[in-house]
Amino acid sequence: MWIRVSLRATTAVAVSALLCGSYFAFTAHQTATAPSALGSNMDTASLLSSGDPQAIIRAADHYYWLNNGPAAGPLYARAEELFFEKRDERNAVYAKIGRLRSNAETSLPRWFRHLRSSWV
Repeated sequence: MWIRVSLRATTAVAVSALLCGSYFAFTAHQTATAPSALGSNMDTASLLSSGDPQAIIRAADHYYWLNNGPAAGPLYARAEELFFEKRDERNAVYAKIGRLRSNAETSLPRWFRHLRSSWV
C-alpha cells in the first residue's frame, strides 16, 4: 500500500534533517577543537618554551583572529626570535608584523610609520 506524502512534508523533513545534522556536526567540531580555559593557558606556556616556531605562529594567528592581541603578542615575539635564529627572514618578518599588529593600540598610518622607521 502506497502512502501519499505531499511534496511540502517531504521537503520539511529533508530540511529538518539537514539542519539537525549540520548543527550536530558543527557543535561536535567546536567541542573537539576548542581548548578549555585551563588547557589554553598550559598550551601557551608550553609553546613559549618550545622550539617549534611554526606551531607558535599557528597558535598566535589563532589568538589574533579571535581578537586576543595580548595573548598573541608574546607568541609572535617568541616565533620571531626562533625564526631569526634559524635565519628564516620571511617568517621572521611575518612574526614581527604579527607582534606589532597585536600590540598596536594606535591608528594604521601611525603604525605604518613606526614599521617603516624600524626597518630603515
